[in-house]
Amino acid sequence: MGVVENNARGGDGWVEVDPMQMEVTGQVPVRREYAGSGQLAGFSGYFVMQFDRKVARSGIWIGDQAEYDKTRQEGDGLRLGL
Repeated sequence: MGVVENNARGGDGWVEVDPMQMEVTGQVPVRREYAGSGQLAGFSGYFVMQFDRKVARSGIWIGDQAEYDKTRQEGDGLRLGL
């Protein structure tokens, strides 16, 4: 079992499971930490995780609400800054 947590806030970014390709991909926009704190910095981080075994089951969650067999999540459902 594995868990991928998208640390994006306010609907930014996404994580997607592709069972046929046996991979998880995602995008997280970078936000400023100092000058203009919380504003988009103008670039994103991306990732691809490839597995050597089939994905048996996938799902998403926001807070304590889980939705099984979904393959894509946009942001985390929280307002920016939470």
